[in-house]
Amino acid sequence: MRCYYHSETNGVGVCRGCGKALCRRCTRDTGFGLTCSEACTERARQHEQLVTFNRRLHGLDRRSATLNAPAVMYTVFALILWGLGVYTSITRGLDYLALLVAAGFTVMAVLAYRRSKEFLPMC
Repeated sequence: MRCYYHSETNGVGVCRGCGKALCRRCTRDTGFGLTCSEACTERARQHEQLVTFNRRLHGLDRRSATLNAPAVMYTVFALILWGLGVYTSITRGLDYLALLVAAGFTVMAVLAYRRSKEFLPMC
């Protein structure tokens, strides 16, 4: 791979903003990737902010203190259905459907929580 700007020099990386091969003279190390110009640095910075926001939003960033939205949602549904199933079972007799669906949501909540903890970013 040769540098896009210096064809006689071997490339050491690829610009995160535009994808061009770069040599040591052309690279700018931004802390979140290599770039070749100020415009590409800004584009790469915006991309990094978007990726970080989405990881935190979905609870996939180990550094974030946010809750894992799918696990919380499944847990709330499971608790509501467990309560409904137990109440219905006490007042009218055993309600298999509500208890079965509650058990399913409980399993999904546990799997969603474990998946979020096992996620390893590829970056």
